[in-house]
This record gives sequence, structure tokens and C-alpha cells, in this order.
Amino acid sequence: MGLITISVVSHGHAVQVAHLLAQISALRTHTIAKVIVTVNIPERDKALSAPTCSYPQLPVHWVHNISPQGFGANHNAAFALCESDYFCVLNPDIALHSGCPNPFAALLAALLAAAVGLAYPVQVDAAGAPLDYERALPTPRAIGQRHGLTGLRSRAGPAAGPSPTGSAPEAVRLAGSASPVHWASGAFLMFKSEVFRSLGGFDERYFMYCEDVDICLRARLAGYQMARADATVVHHTQRRTLKSLQHLAWHMRSLWRLWHSQAYLQYKTQFLGGNN
Repeated sequence: MGLITISVVSHGHAVQVAHLLAQISALRTHTIAKVIVTVNIPERDKALSAPTCSYPQLPVHWVHNISPQGFGANHNAAFALCESDYFCVLNPDIALHSGCPNPFAALLAALLAAAVGLAYPVQVDAAGAPLDYERALPTPRAIGQRHGLTGLRSRAGPAAGPSPTGSAPEAVRLAGSASPVHWASGAFLMFKSEVFRSLGGFDERYFMYCEDVDICLRARLAGYQMARADATVVHHTQRRTLKSLQHLAWHMRSLWRLWHSQAYLQYKTQFLGGNN
């Protein structure tokens, strides 16, 4: 049996998913037990359907949802079908990088450390420029500064910083920065299955945004570390929050839930001395 079960969810990404599956199949690796592709909404061009898609060397399990589900619900349902030691969450708009022969092998290597519960690769855009795939805690003030909302202030006052003891909550730090990594993008995350199971998977009360932030914080609170693997992938991200009022509303609602969650408040207290 392969070591990894991969979960991919398509929201009308037929062409991208087909390309991604072809790339993974071309790796001809025996470490992948199966890829679970969840078709969350009907595909318009029929390019993504079990009868017409065939990928040598790659077992693909197809799930067609009766009604659309959220990010967390879809991947949790896929995990229920996972019988392997590692569970990988993979966006349909991810593509393998020509300079990285097998990112899955690199993530497996990173997860061999006993304390590491989840790992992720470096993400770049189509031109090869690094993306912000790993980030510090998304505090109200940090979000305000990121989007130029200088009037946004947290009730507690100052921005997040290192804990009074100076200890960093992660073994890795933001690339080119002294700031610690508090969470990594859910576009490509690999978990030890026992860790994902112990955390109860993604919190399905979030929708579309912050599921990855929440599970990373809960993993750290449970004593697990995150590891940046020696691997690079291409992420054709759309940045829909900046283009769609609906996505912006979903994002803000998820941030509001995050900021009032027990995991967020406990994380601030334990790792950041309560600052936000």
C-alpha cells in the first residue's frame, strides 16, 4: 500500500485537475496510495469524469457531490476514505514545478521527524516569484495594515510579536524574515494521518477561508511542529478575495470566527504573550 492519500477538490477546475493528475501519474511513484478527487460542482466541459479520465500508475477515486460543500467538509470526507499513513490536501490550481522532480517525497522526508505533524512546500507563481504561502498570525491589526485599513485596531492594542521569553512557536521562520511561521497555506499541506485524526480534521464551521489557519494553530497547541520541505510547486492562485464581494464577505466572516475562537485566543496567550 502507498504511504500517501491525496485529496483534491474541483470547483469547476476540470482542465487544471486533469493536468495535475497527469503530472502526478508521470511521477510513477509507489508512495501514493490513491488520489481522491471530489467534484464539488458539476463540470461544464465533461473533461473531469471518471469514465473519460485514465491515469496510468495512479489510482484515482472519484466523488461527485450532490450539493456543494466547503473546503473543510470536502477534505474531511476524503480523509474518511484514507487508509494510508499520510494525508495530503492539494488545491486543483497547483502544478508540479519542473525543478522539483517529486515534491511528495520531499514532504515525506520532512515528516519523518517525530515532532513534525504537517509539512508544506515552497509555492511560486507561474513566473517563478515566491508567494506568501507561509505567514504570521492574522491579527486584526495585521489584516488592517495588509489592506491599508489603518483605522482598524484591536481591542487589545499592539501588534503580534514574539513571546516575552523570545521563543518562536515554529522551527521555521518566514523566508527572508526573522518572523516565525504560525500557519501555512492549505493549497498544499501534508499531514501525518494520526495527527489529522487527532485534531478532528478541519473545522467545518469555517467556509472557504481560515480552515488552514485554524488547523495549523491547533496543531501547534497540540505540540506538533510544521516543516517547510525542500520542494517547490507552482500555485496559479486567483486571489478571489480581491475580486469578489462574496469571497470578501466569506473571508471576513471566517476571520471574525477565527479571532473569537478558543484556538486563536489560546495560541496568542501561549506563544505571543496575549499580544495581537
